[in-house]
Amino acid sequence: MLASATGVRAIALSPDGRVAVTGDDHGQVRLWSTATGDPLPVAFQHPNLAWITFSPEGEYVATVGDGIARVWRTTTGSPEGEPIRHPHVERAVFSPDGRRILTHAQSKSETTARLWEVHTGRLVGRAMPHDSRIWSAVFSRDGRRILTGCGDMTARLWDADTGLPVGAPMRHQHEVGAVAFRPDGALVLTGSQDGSARLWDATTGAPAGERMLHGREVWAVAFSQDGKRVLTGSLDGTARLWDGHTGEPLRSVAIPTHHGPVQDVGFLSGGGWIFTASEDRTLRLWSADTGDLAGEGMHHEDRIQEVWVRGETAVTLSGSRAVVWDLAPPARRHTVSLRSEASYGDLTPENLAFSRNGNRLLMGDHEGGTWWWHVDPGMDTGQVSAAGFRHENRVNSVAFSKNGEWVLTASSDLTARVWSVEAEQPLANLPHSERVVKAVFSPNGDLVATACKDHTAAVWRWATATHARTPLSHPAEVLDVAFHPDGDLLATACADGLARLWSVTTNTPPARPLNHGSRILAVAFSPDGKLLATGGSDRLVRVWRVATQLSTGIVLQHDGEVVDLAFSPDGHLLATASSLGDDRVRFWSPTNGELVGTSVQVCCGLQDLDFAPDGTRIAAGGSNVRPAVAEIVPAFRGDPQEARLQVEVLTWHTMDDQGIRRPLDPPTWKFSW
Repeated sequence: MLASATGVRAIALSPDGRVAVTGDDHGQVRLWSTATGDPLPVAFQHPNLAWITFSPEGEYVATVGDGIARVWRTTTGSPEGEPIRHPHVERAVFSPDGRRILTHAQSKSETTARLWEVHTGRLVGRAMPHDSRIWSAVFSRDGRRILTGCGDMTARLWDADTGLPVGAPMRHQHEVGAVAFRPDGALVLTGSQDGSARLWDATTGAPAGERMLHGREVWAVAFSQDGKRVLTGSLDGTARLWDGHTGEPLRSVAIPTHHGPVQDVGFLSGGGWIFTASEDRTLRLWSADTGDLAGEGMHHEDRIQEVWVRGETAVTLSGSRAVVWDLAPPARRHTVSLRSEASYGDLTPENLAFSRNGNRLLMGDHEGGTWWWHVDPGMDTGQVSAAGFRHENRVNSVAFSKNGEWVLTASSDLTARVWSVEAEQPLANLPHSERVVKAVFSPNGDLVATACKDHTAAVWRWATATHARTPLSHPAEVLDVAFHPDGDLLATACADGLARLWSVTTNTPPARPLNHGSRILAVAFSPDGKLLATGGSDRLVRVWRVATQLSTGIVLQHDGEVVDLAFSPDGHLLATASSLGDDRVRFWSPTNGELVGTSVQVCCGLQDLDFAPDGTRIAAGGSNVRPAVAEIVPAFRGDPQEARLQVEVLTWHTMDDQGIRRPLDPPTWKFSW
């Protein structure tokens, strides 16, 4: 697995299959060896990343996001040419010679494809206008023509030098989502939501051969390397082979159906084997001659979002995981788990929590594992060891009960679980219909609250695995939950921008939602229960009075999304964690909103923080972040002159008002003592 641990958003595979590239939620782009699982010494940033692709020779990687496309050298990670500014750009495709790059974008003002020079970022020819969204675009093998599939029910051919149309539009009865050139360039292939695929003359745009019919939408099309066969994949759960010249079905080959839509298909090099990827979460390999399945299907834990195949190597994106597979028949499960190092030095937990005695941190990772880190005060990094609280998918949160006897974990495997700390064995399993993003204990430990991607929060009697009240329905995803210190209220953070306070024991709806104004990512009560803090994607933290459910007027500005926050155990500090390029832990006074001390800078990917039970330390972690523990130095609240004397006694030096330091002579130091 590719350990771009924050959640992989985009993947690509080099032409020789030896290098994979991943882009994560925080715009971090990394290169990996697919043979060894080691990261290569190349990484770069592209905010709001949506797409990645390699150039034909593997010399460059193109990234798309934030309204621009960028080209990077794979050997150094340095940008090539100027940023390509194409508003609302969605995809980028290199020309066969790697000297040009095609982008396509959709906005309210225009839907166009445009061609650019890689080395300069300058526009080539005219923009290629379309009447609706462009779903796919490819170059002919000689690079002279471009083929686009569009939501206006047409596919179109374009001259790659001028941007002018070639021939007439090729019309279907519904949107065209998949296109391909035959290797010799004589015919083009289209797949449409009208349930058909078609061959067309690549010069005139006239139909060629029969319509290739499926029972539902055709999502994927491909030619064999010799151009003699066509492969199509459909929403009807089937992949089918056709004659590459006439479009007639090859009835001698029957490919069994998947249990879900077939979203991608292709021929392996040599043409003897084909692959199919389906929403039934499997990647399968079949004989192109007999239709026999080669080995077992390659199963994923979530829907397959993207597939790249080069030679006999594949990389798939499923959920937030990128996996490398060996496709040499018989198909085998993935053979490498790409984590930078197996040691603590590269352990990047998704979340963490202090044990009740403060001597250990429990950390959950993106592979479903948990880890103990011994952090005794006054000691170095300490020992890291695997914990027994294992899930089948990403661990999204960890928490301890107040008595320290139980651990609570929430996971993308659709469960929350309660465990015995001492035995490291499960005590309760709480099933959900979607990913569980957060789980917390009530103050007395009898109840558990969970936040789920199905737009609900739930309160459980965990000992019996039953609901304590009806699940709390929300209009959008619930991203965080927190119990009031008295245990009678539950705060929920919702993607609709509202925080809500619910009765824990009754089905009473919240009286007045707290309008944060943007997607709320974190909520926390102060220890005395009088204040509630909310942090959101608008880079703000707002503080509210619980009794009145009105704002205190305190608004804390950050330079990135506020992904987590916590009050210190004594309530004197509010710690906030901000990400997306800011990646700092800050400390604030919750009563006046002033910054306290200096912020703590961490690497990109900050996600979680937790105070030690005694409030003397704070831990921070997240994707691409090594876990860290910082000491909390209390502010001196006594007489400033007394503080000065204490410093002089301890250091045997004094400092005047101009900052000039000088040693104290022995009689003066002895008098001070």
